[in-house]
Amino acid sequence: MTRIRVSIMILCILAVTALWSGLWVYGRCSSLVRGIERTETLLYAGMTAEAAEAAYSLGEEWKEIRRSASVLVRGCRLYDLDRGYAGIASRVSGDRHEALASLEELRRMTALLAEGEIPRLRSVF
Repeated sequence: MTRIRVSIMILCILAVTALWSGLWVYGRCSSLVRGIERTETLLYAGMTAEAAEAAYSLGEEWKEIRRSASVLVRGCRLYDLDRGYAGIASRVSGDRHEALASLEELRRMTALLAEGEIPRLRSVF
């Protein structure tokens, strides 16, 4: 009987950890998506300097998130995002259309990461 209780406790701990890590990644990615939308709004308004500043802060926020996310998420899921966030400030300072396309792609990749980390009941059964 003790083995069953220990096994159930271990399964509960694993489930809670998976749920917590998924919600953490989802929350951080949602924050990044809001920052991307704010940068796009600034670009559409023609405020290039402010948009470049917002893009730089996005890159810094990604660096902070990346440290913890590398423990919770497979590295291969983060590599493309690393490249995207690394050069976003320089792309925003350049051609506006290219910058908007890069921001759109970065938003899509960030949203996919967030959605992929939320545990769903159908993925267990």
